[in-house]
Amino acid sequence: RNRRALAVSFAAFIVFYLASVVYTPHFASSNMDHVHIAEDKAGVGKAVATWLADQAEAAIAAKGSFTVAFSGGSLPTIVANGLSDEALKSRCQPEKWQVFFADERLVPLDSEDSNYKAVTEACLNKLGIGAGQVHAINPSLSVEEAATAYAADLKATLGDEAGLDLLLLGMGPDGHTCSLFPGHPLLDVKDVLVASIADSPKPPPQRITLTYAAITAAKQAAFVTAGAGKAEMLKRIISDKDSLPAARVQTQAGAPHWFVDKSAASLL
Repeated sequence: RNRRALAVSFAAFIVFYLASVVYTPHFASSNMDHVHIAEDKAGVGKAVATWLADQAEAAIAAKGSFTVAFSGGSLPTIVANGLSDEALKSRCQPEKWQVFFADERLVPLDSEDSNYKAVTEACLNKLGIGAGQVHAINPSLSVEEAATAYAADLKATLGDEAGLDLLLLGMGPDGHTCSLFPGHPLLDVKDVLVASIADSPKPPPQRITLTYAAITAAKQAAFVTAGAGKAEMLKRIISDKDSLPAARVQTQAGAPHWFVDKSAASLL
């Protein structure tokens, strides 16, 4: 009887083991460890704002300041959803922030196309961050000169390696991030921290962008995105691991965090 029980137990173990090898749940990807799924866009904003406050607190405790680069697009309005809580704003200690931009359009700072304008109005004004803490592009320069000047500003503030504490990134419908577009030569630029682009596939055509050299030097990164329109691209990046610009983001901490809503995560 004992031998029969042992044989049955061993057979059950073999079946369980083979099942675990053959069947891998869709959420088993290690990439999912960094995916934070909220109910809706407002929930995404609250989640990323709380995490942002955690990163600011940690950096300020370690070295007395916090450096962050924002993207434009829908990101500022999503993040703004979480910045109304006074206790959270106090935790952020915004007076100790230095704010940069992951990319910027070569347009006047008051243009509707300006990431500076979008981020300032949606997020920085809520936090009470003054203009002296915000590192804007000089739109009076040529696009090449503007990129060189912005890289110099990064180095002057952060040192030669320009290791930002945090990158807050968006993802375009084609999988681009910053102004790093699929198939563009800028994807291979490694010798400068900030590059210019005069032929952006998305208007306006003239922009500056952080390169992968600056992205890799950053301590952490988080993507912020929402909506069913991002679901297919999110699947291609996180589940299928397509080699799209957003999928290539790696920082000192490794893989980026993803703050998304249920609609964007529906195909994961």
